[in-house]
Amino acid sequence: MLLPEWSVVGLVAVSIGVAGTFFDKYLLEKYFNSEDEADDGGPGALMIFSSYFASIVALAIFLFYHSRIEFALGTGMAGLFAGALFAIWVFLYLEAINRVELSRVVPLLQTIPAFSLLIAFVTLGEILTLEQVLAMLGLILGAIVLLYTKEENCFRLDGTTLCIMLGVSLLTALSDTIFKAVALTSNYASAAFWSWCGFVLFGISLYLFSSHYRSQFELLTRERFGEKFTLNSLNEIFDNLHELLFFLAITLGPIALVHSINAYEPILVLVVGFLMAALAPRYFKEDNSGSVVIYKIFGVLVITVASVYLYSVT
Repeated sequence: MLLPEWSVVGLVAVSIGVAGTFFDKYLLEKYFNSEDEADDGGPGALMIFSSYFASIVALAIFLFYHSRIEFALGTGMAGLFAGALFAIWVFLYLEAINRVELSRVVPLLQTIPAFSLLIAFVTLGEILTLEQVLAMLGLILGAIVLLYTKEENCFRLDGTTLCIMLGVSLLTALSDTIFKAVALTSNYASAAFWSWCGFVLFGISLYLFSSHYRSQFELLTRERFGEKFTLNSLNEIFDNLHELLFFLAITLGPIALVHSINAYEPILVLVVGFLMAALAPRYFKEDNSGSVVIYKIFGVLVITVASVYLYSVT
């Protein structure tokens, strides 16, 4: 039996996304990381970089599909809003992976389908079943376990990162929902074009209105610009291809089911994270002490089981 088209597109998108995530972490650690944590504007500087490449994607869509792009006010505003939400969650996500290990952060993206169901409950009046609520609670439990960090021989919850990642999941669910609505009421080309324009506007806003991120961006690009530009270009190819394919997947299939493809991603990221920490510890830091590893494995397993269960009852 052949897999549905949306699942094939989604699988490719997720695989590229995992590679892009590790590339993001590498860039943040090598080029966009300040020694002074309080002065670390790396995520903002990287977002400004990303908005430049997003403008290239938007221009390419316009050049090749301009005859299909709708310029109606409603379509444009909705697409721009979806793109702005998309940019905000990417920015917050970069902040999160800049704070802690990837193996603690990436699994929390599994809460996205839970927020999609909550949005449907609030906006469409869809009923949440007991099984869905239990699965959501399981996801939250796994997220809390993952973000317990060891400090001075005791564990404490990293509440800031938890709130950031829950915000990322909420904004992702909202962005995807609005994007699909625009794509279905107009077409995919229109939704993609206006969404990337919204992303670009967010990056421009960071540059114009945040002197901190602007100065950090200019400082970081002043030295070894060619090397940084080349590597970031390669990273943007990964990120933009991932997002374009994932947007296509949620256009072709049900949003919650498309996100279900990510169910086993936390295990993959955990394994690859440990491997990369061993091969390149300078750029990929992972706390592999016994008790911490147990917390990570337990948290990832709880999130994976809860994710699979949520998708099975949705």
